[in-house]
Amino acid sequence: MFEEPGTPEAGEPVDELDRLLEGARPLPSPAFRGALARLIAVTPLPRLVRHWRPKAVSLTVAGILLLGLAATGVAGEGPLAPSHAAASAVSTSH
Repeated sequence: MFEEPGTPEAGEPVDELDRLLEGARPLPSPAFRGALARLIAVTPLPRLVRHWRPKAVSLTVAGILLLGLAATGVAGEGPLAPSHAAASAVSTSH
Protein backbone atom coordinates (compact mmCIF):
# COMPACT_ATOMS: atom_id res chain seq x y z
CA MET A 1 0.00 0.00 0.00
CA PHE A 2 1.25 3.50 -0.84
CA GLU A 3 2.26 5.63 2.14
CA GLU A 4 2.78 9.36 1.78
CA PRO A 5 6.07 10.64 3.14
CA GLY A 6 5.68 12.09 6.61
CA THR A 7 2.47 10.15 7.35
CA PRO A 8 2.77 8.79 10.89
CA GLU A 9 2.10 5.12 11.46
CA ALA A 10 -0.79 4.02 13.67
CA GLY A 11 0.10 4.20 17.36
CA GLU A 12 2.63 6.98 16.92
CA PRO A 13 2.44 10.52 18.33
CA VAL A 14 -0.87 11.24 16.56
CA ASP A 15 -2.74 9.17 19.16
CA GLU A 16 -0.94 11.09 21.87
CA LEU A 17 -1.85 14.43 20.26
CA ASP A 18 -5.46 13.27 19.87
CA ARG A 19 -5.73 12.51 23.59
CA LEU A 20 -4.07 15.80 24.50
CA LEU A 21 -6.37 17.89 22.30
CA GLU A 22 -9.50 16.05 23.43
CA GLY A 23 -8.57 16.49 27.09
CA ALA A 24 -7.82 20.20 26.63
CA ARG A 25 -11.11 20.95 24.89
CA PRO A 26 -13.36 22.87 27.28
CA LEU A 27 -16.87 21.56 27.86
CA PRO A 28 -19.73 24.04 28.07
CA SER A 29 -21.05 24.57 31.56
CA PRO A 30 -24.05 22.49 32.66
CA ALA A 31 -26.11 25.71 32.93
CA PHE A 32 -25.35 26.57 29.30
CA ARG A 33 -26.14 23.05 28.11
CA GLY A 34 -29.44 23.07 30.03
CA ALA A 35 -30.42 26.47 28.64
CA LEU A 36 -29.55 25.33 25.12
CA ALA A 37 -31.61 22.14 25.51
CA ARG A 38 -34.62 24.15 26.74
CA LEU A 39 -34.25 26.63 23.87
CA ILE A 40 -34.11 23.83 21.29
CA ALA A 41 -37.14 22.13 22.86
CA VAL A 42 -39.38 25.22 22.67
CA THR A 43 -38.19 26.61 19.33
CA PRO A 44 -40.69 25.63 16.61
CA LEU A 45 -39.38 24.00 13.48
CA PRO A 46 -39.39 26.16 10.37
CA ARG A 47 -42.44 25.69 8.15
CA LEU A 48 -40.34 24.14 5.40
CA VAL A 49 -39.12 21.40 7.71
CA ARG A 50 -42.55 20.64 9.18
CA HIS A 51 -44.29 20.06 5.85
CA TRP A 52 -41.61 18.27 3.84
CA ARG A 53 -43.40 14.91 3.54
CA PRO A 54 -46.50 16.13 1.64
CA LYS A 55 -44.26 18.17 -0.66
CA ALA A 56 -41.97 15.22 -1.32
CA VAL A 57 -44.93 12.92 -2.03
CA SER A 58 -46.60 15.41 -4.37
CA LEU A 59 -43.38 16.04 -6.31
CA THR A 60 -42.76 12.29 -6.59
CA VAL A 61 -46.28 11.65 -7.89
CA ALA A 62 -46.01 14.54 -10.35
CA GLY A 63 -42.67 13.22 -11.60
CA ILE A 64 -44.05 9.73 -12.10
CA LEU A 65 -47.08 11.08 -13.97
CA LEU A 66 -44.88 13.21 -16.24
CA LEU A 67 -42.60 10.25 -16.95
CA GLY A 68 -45.66 8.16 -17.83
CA LEU A 69 -46.98 10.90 -20.11
CA ALA A 70 -43.62 11.17 -21.85
CA ALA A 71 -43.43 7.38 -22.22
CA THR A 72 -46.83 7.24 -23.92
CA GLY A 73 -45.69 10.00 -26.28
CA VAL A 74 -42.54 8.10 -27.17
CA ALA A 75 -44.62 4.98 -27.75
CA GLY A 76 -46.70 6.91 -30.30
CA GLU A 77 -49.82 7.24 -28.15
CA GLY A 78 -51.23 9.91 -25.89
CA PRO A 79 -51.42 13.69 -26.17
CA LEU A 80 -47.70 14.20 -26.77
CA ALA A 81 -47.42 11.73 -29.63
CA PRO A 82 -46.60 13.29 -32.99
CA SER A 83 -49.61 13.35 -35.24
CA HIS A 84 -49.57 12.16 -38.85
CA ALA A 85 -50.67 15.60 -40.09
CA ALA A 86 -47.75 17.31 -38.34
CA ALA A 87 -45.30 14.73 -39.64
CA SER A 88 -46.53 15.13 -43.25
CA ALA A 89 -46.36 18.93 -43.02
CA VAL A 90 -42.75 18.73 -41.85
CA SER A 91 -41.78 16.25 -44.55
CA THR A 92 -43.35 18.28 -47.39
CA SER A 93 -41.75 21.55 -46.32
CA HIS A 94 -38.22 20.37 -47.23
